[in-house]
Amino acid sequence: MTKESPFEVIIVSDVHLGSRVSRAKQLLQWLKSQNFKKLILNGDIFDDLNIKWFLRDDWEYAVF
Repeated sequence: MTKESPFEVIIVSDVHLGSRVSRAKQLLQWLKSQNFKKLILNGDIFDDLNIKWFLRDDWEYAVF
């Protein structure tokens, strides 16, 4: 079964990895359910450059 998606390109911004209000887990689940050719990360991916604040879900998104 192939993944069907109307998207050629997906643009994501304001993920804020490391923030308590980040919805990285939900975003990652949605991205994995899509079939797309390009993913553009458009700023504010990290909430802070201090990665000690990253949650487990943040790391999953960071290596996606």
